[in-house]
Parts: sequence; C-alpha cells; structure tokens
Amino acid sequence: MLDRETKDSYWLTVYASDHGVVPQFATIEVFVQVEDVNDNAPLTSEPLYQPSVPENSPRDVSVIQIQAQDPDSAHPAATDRLNYRIISGNPQNFFTVNTRTGLITTTSRKLDREQQTEHVLEVLVSDGGPSPRQSTVWVMVQVLDENDNKPIFPEKVYQVKLPERERRKKGEPIYRVFAYDRDEGPNSDLSYNIVDGNEEGKFFIDAKTAVVSSRKAFTAGSYDILTVRIHNQLVGLTVNIF
Repeated sequence: MLDRETKDSYWLTVYASDHGVVPQFATIEVFVQVEDVNDNAPLTSEPLYQPSVPENSPRDVSVIQIQAQDPDSAHPAATDRLNYRIISGNPQNFFTVNTRTGLITTTSRKLDREQQTEHVLEVLVSDGGPSPRQSTVWVMVQVLDENDNKPIFPEKVYQVKLPERERRKKGEPIYRVFAYDRDEGPNSDLSYNIVDGNEEGKFFIDAKTAVVSSRKAFTAGSYDILTVRIHNQLVGLTVNIF
C-alpha cells in the first residue's frame, strides 16, 4: 500500500527487450509522485498538557497553547486550517480556546481554588480536509492558590472557667484558641497575639500554637476579657475565676 507520509515519490526503471536472435532492448526512467489524501488525524506535541493558572485571574490570561501538526502536510486545507474546540470539562466556561491558534485563555468567570483545585479539559483538534480527521488531547489545569481568604475562628467568643489559685506555675496553659484558613501553603500560616484586655500582663499567647497561658495567680470572682487577633480577625476570650 502506498503511503505518502512514508515515501512520497518513486523512480522506476522500465526495461523492454524483443525476442530476436540478437535481442534488442531499451530502458526508460519513470517518476511516480504519490498524491496525498486526508488519511491522518492531527497530532499534538504532547499527549497530555499540565499548565497552571492563579485563581482570580482576570479575563484573557494565557493558560497554554495546544500545538498540533497534520501529517498530511501536502494537503493545504488539512495543514492550514486546524480547528480547536473544548468539548468537555468546562461546564461553567472558565476557559476558552482560540479555534485557529489553539491558545487556551481564561474568561470573565473567576477561578476559585477553594472551590475547585483542578480543571480537566478535553480538547478536540480537527483538520480541514474533505473528510475531516480529528483527535483529542487532555489538558489538566491546576489552579494556584492566592491569599484571598481571611482566617476563621469557629466561635466569636470563647469562655474559660478556672479554679482560684494563689499560686500558678509560670506559663501554665489555660486554653487554646483555634482558627483555620482555607488558603494553602504559606498563605494559610497563622500568627496570634493578644491586642486588648491584658494590660496587667496576666496572660500571653503562643503566636504559632494559639495556646493562652497565665503568668499570675487569680482570685475568686475575678474575670478578664481578652481580644485575640489573627491577621486582622478578632475574637473575644473571657476568663472567669471561681
């Protein structure tokens, strides 16, 4: 079977002779050009694309360009008119693809990593031949985190009751204030400090663990109201002594 993509031409030598007592012969060279037909689907440069894009990206941010070639290079229609289309994985239209260049970009819909960390797109590439051939490729878009979420305290106010003690061990833990951040990596690192209610220096808080400890003894019936800050988020902590 002739395959233009394997060999596109042949030089043949044709030999002819007669049947005389002294045979006479002649030769001729024949050049055969194999014509192209659209029998190959487009091929992408990669079997799988794995780009990344920051969440909250504005419109028209480049994600990746799908590069494809058509082995039927002698067929102008098949070569110059490759068509790209996203056929699955994009129900909310976060992405769009240039049908001629294969460039995938963001749309006006904002990506949110906390809602979806990855988008798996299926892109169809088709040629422009008389009987179009097509192939598909997967594009796995990772959404990169940005610091767009505030830390969250599960409770607005915490109440702690402690027994009266004349003496307390220096730095004795009394409570741990817990908070979390929906971002990831360094964007989710938290730091705590007491910003109000600790004028007498009775308490201190570990900036990393959020463990509140006492420095002094307490008398029955006393109470303190502390305000703990974490990255501009405030929470109240009431300490009652009985």
